[in-house]
Amino acid sequence: MKRITMNGCLFALAVTAAASAQTMSLVPRGGTGNSIAVAPCATVTIDVYAQGIAPDLLRAYQATLPLTATGGASGSVGHDGAVPMINSGHPDYVFAALTASGTGSVDGLPLVVNALQFAGDSVSVTTSMYLGEFQYEVSTNASGSFTIDAVDPGTNPSVNDSFLVDRFDQPIAFTTIPAQITACNDLDVCTWDVPAGSSCTNTPNAYGDVNHTGIPVDIFDILCVLDGFAGVYTTCPCLDTDIAGCPGGDGIIDIFDILAVLDAFAGVSACSCPG
Repeated sequence: MKRITMNGCLFALAVTAAASAQTMSLVPRGGTGNSIAVAPCATVTIDVYAQGIAPDLLRAYQATLPLTATGGASGSVGHDGAVPMINSGHPDYVFAALTASGTGSVDGLPLVVNALQFAGDSVSVTTSMYLGEFQYEVSTNASGSFTIDAVDPGTNPSVNDSFLVDRFDQPIAFTTIPAQITACNDLDVCTWDVPAGSSCTNTPNAYGDVNHTGIPVDIFDILCVLDGFAGVYTTCPCLDTDIAGCPGGDGIIDIFDILAVLDAFAGVSACSCPG
């Protein structure tokens, strides 16, 4: 029997699985379906949704996500430290207008959202309905495709960390749809990598032209790298200011990037980029 602590209250759920075919879907906000392409240093919000829970009625759920995504060619996508949350004001919140018993964590798992209704308030979930959200950060040197999936999904709440439960306290069988995050970084300082929906474009770029206004490299490119050194990426993304170290930078915005853009300002192309 699984024990769930929510707002200081302890609940127990039975463990006999009910036959069903439902989904728990991880959707990157701003992406296309379950996929998104982003620049390094980006913050990605993963919204968790349930769908197709009918004729069963949903009474409780728990979604547990990993601290770090799998995959990728380099770098990482990891939890950014923000506490996972359930936005009860979300227009598609599954328990909207009802009195949920609360949210919380279980068994010391760090990235958890869960909620439990009174049995009489269980709901039918035919369309995609929101369960909660998690935030991840893409590292400076991230490249390739990363996957985030629910941790240990299953129909036995006594052992599984992600589950759905019906109004009779019976676990609901479901499948998970993971989130795919593509870090737009081809590891080449001679290109301008731009995310577009769930894909990336890689356009040839002159060395040191970090704000992509064209050559010659000017004071505004230098200011962009100085901003990057200070951790400010409002004008230029972090990837574009990481130009020291051929062919793809070194994943750190430091004094060598400042020296590199000063060299480019003087007409020196350290990585033999076109232009």
